[in-house]
Amino acid sequence: MRSKTRNLIRLEKEVGMKKSMVKIIFFLVLMISAFFLARYYGFSPGDWSPERIQTWIKSYGSLAPLLFIFLYTIGPVILFPGSLLTLAGGLAFGPLLGGLYVLIGSNLAANASFFLARFFGREVVEKITKGKAEKIQAFIQREGFYAVLLLRLIPVAPFTLLNYAAGLSPVKWFSYFIATLLGMIPGIFVYVFLGGNLDWKRPSFWMALALLALLSVVPLWYRKRNKKINSLSS
Repeated sequence: MRSKTRNLIRLEKEVGMKKSMVKIIFFLVLMISAFFLARYYGFSPGDWSPERIQTWIKSYGSLAPLLFIFLYTIGPVILFPGSLLTLAGGLAFGPLLGGLYVLIGSNLAANASFFLARFFGREVVEKITKGKAEKIQAFIQREGFYAVLLLRLIPVAPFTLLNYAAGLSPVKWFSYFIATLLGMIPGIFVYVFLGGNLDWKRPSFWMALALLALLSVVPLWYRKRNKKINSLSS
């Protein structure tokens, strides 16, 4: 009887390991596919400036907004800086449309990572994040909507790491979606406004720079005062 139980436990472990391996391989295939798809359309995350990205995106004419949103969605997968794309969005489409497209793309990226974490599970995500998501996940598990909103507003964890941590937590998707949407609006529109006003001779450039400074200093000040938030980055 004991030998049968041991064999059953061993079999369950082997099946679990095989499932984890399949999920890891599937995740890697997704990342590689996204990378080569971006390359196929002429995009390479090398030494690109907002101006070059704008020129490349606008060359697709009426498809430019869709291409930009798609690029923003897969940005975390191909390891492209979101801030650079956000500036390019402001330059290419202006503050309002650029902000809207960035908001759509960043939310698609955030929700894709969230559901990937839920699909692949803890074992796969911990291999990718190297255990860095544990504290953030625990905080989200305790505070739910408030935690996600606060972590979007305050620079404690990288964008993708927060998405994965939320996916591993029991927070409801709708709460995560709304908190992410609201929490990303201030930063997105300040960066997009700056992207649309990169000429330092214009007063709007200095206004955008002042807003960016305010957006950076206030969260850092709050982070220093809040031990609970500050401990998440250690």
